[in-house]
Amino acid sequence: MVVVPLALCCVLAACSKHAPPDEGLAVHQTVTVAGAGTPGERRLEVLEDARITPALRTLMWGGSKDPAWLLAQPGMADAALARSLAETGFRHALLRLVDGKGAVLADRRLDCELGEIAEPALPQGDGTAWGIGDDCSTGEGDFAGLVTRFLKPAGDKIRFETYREPDGRELELTLVTAERIAWHLVPHGEANLVHEVSSHPDFDDPRFVALKPGEAPPADLPWVVDYLTYRWDGAGAWVKAVRTEKEARWSADDEWPEGERFPE
Repeated sequence: MVVVPLALCCVLAACSKHAPPDEGLAVHQTVTVAGAGTPGERRLEVLEDARITPALRTLMWGGSKDPAWLLAQPGMADAALARSLAETGFRHALLRLVDGKGAVLADRRLDCELGEIAEPALPQGDGTAWGIGDDCSTGEGDFAGLVTRFLKPAGDKIRFETYREPDGRELELTLVTAERIAWHLVPHGEANLVHEVSSHPDFDDPRFVALKPGEAPPADLPWVVDYLTYRWDGAGAWVKAVRTEKEARWSADDEWPEGERFPE
């Protein structure tokens, strides 16, 4: 008889109970991204919490994801759903790459509850890129909104495109549409040049720099506007340039800045 140590039993039990990434999710969107109808067919899928109905999703997109608020809206009362959400909140969306038979090749958990693949793919260099929306809107605040990333599902992997910081760090290109942040493709319909405007408190202010962990920033910090340019380098990454205007503010209610404000 083989005696299995108790500690190992606990490890094995934990492993066996590990939930698959798509548990509790349902396919919301499927887009063929390569080889339609061939053995090399590849599809991107967005999966969302299976409890999100079309009517609920309409309320959630671009707004609050708070179950109490959602179920208090006209016609949305649902006691069973309220109990379910009190037990387990809305699951975050999942992006996955599958082959023509539906076998999962790669997946990536999104930051928030709703996702969307923008169609069609955008020309980029000598290829195309897909825009992936991740709706992190809360219905309030200046900086929460729709997050967009780009990807090319090459090598049967999901890898969002990145940009290089001046210090050499490589970070995912994360574009946000919110009250104080917005971006445009230049020209529209091509993913080769992005202009982004972002307005926020001046984080270089000495009072902000001197803050200790947990301290709230002063309410009277001056604001700045960052004008950012992201340029596709044709070799697999974006290059970032930024110009900051001190003592300035911008919001989505303002006109889009003139092109010369953005750095080359």
